[in-house]
Amino acid sequence: MIASFDWIVLGFAAVALGVPVVVAWTTGWRRGLALAVVIDAVALCWMFLPLTWSGWLIVYILLALFSLCAWMGARLSPTLTLMFGIAWLSMPLWTSVGGNWIDVHPLLTANAISGFGPWLEQPLPYELTALGTEVPYALSDRWVTTALMHGVLGLILGACGFAERRVSRSRRPEPTPHR
Repeated sequence: MIASFDWIVLGFAAVALGVPVVVAWTTGWRRGLALAVVIDAVALCWMFLPLTWSGWLIVYILLALFSLCAWMGARLSPTLTLMFGIAWLSMPLWTSVGGNWIDVHPLLTANAISGFGPWLEQPLPYELTALGTEVPYALSDRWVTTALMHGVLGLILGACGFAERRVSRSRRPEPTPHR
């Protein structure tokens, strides 16, 4: 049986996998609609978890801002965005370094907000990670810090994508008129 918080982890993973694919395969308004469907489908499933409304809304905001980062990054390189998104989400499992990243990690912040108990003390993550055993950590419920970090990162990636598109358009040769 999957624990309740694992559904939140699966939701973030679905967005990390789905957003680059949607960006790579769709264009225009269909892209925005497909992204909204991916995000809202995950959030709709979360409504059946034993979360308070405010907890659900905060986790939804974190998911939306994580999706913004993935969307803007995927406009530059969908493959790299997919790799970095999965690496960022799985960081609690493979890292042995504590530090400030714990305060802005979306899954650890969502874990603190959700009230399901420490996810890293569940049987599977407990065996896979060094956090809490060799690397001290504490769950941070400062979700505003996490939201701001992902929002600013999304804006920076969006600006890079916009600049890259302008440069690539300016390098295109002028079309020659047909006679």
